[in-house]
Amino acid sequence: WEIRKADNIDKHNLIIPSVTVAQVAAVLVDDVHNNRFEATFGVGAGGVVNGIAYSQADGSRLKFEYKGQATARISFPDVSEVFAGDPVFPTLLKCSQLTKAAVDALEATAKRYL
Repeated sequence: WEIRKADNIDKHNLIIPSVTVAQVAAVLVDDVHNNRFEATFGVGAGGVVNGIAYSQADGSRLKFEYKGQATARISFPDVSEVFAGDPVFPTLLKCSQLTKAAVDALEATAKRYL
């Protein structure tokens, strides 16, 4: 019922999803000793990659052979008044199911009185 209080501009701002990267998987990394690592990194709030620190005594660096495959998270913006941070597709599916249930209940009630 809260969504009906919003004007059209508010409704359009409300339903604009936010797309963020949730993780980067299958990253291939080689070090100077020909050791190969495959890693998956989680991506936190603000796009911060949650990874590991790696250093060699000789100052050598890692070489990224494959930069991985990103997985996106599509959600309502965290600043929304309604559905803040909720994933878009499951939330919209639940809203449509609840709307259908409400319409069905109204129809059933109306049939009893008509």
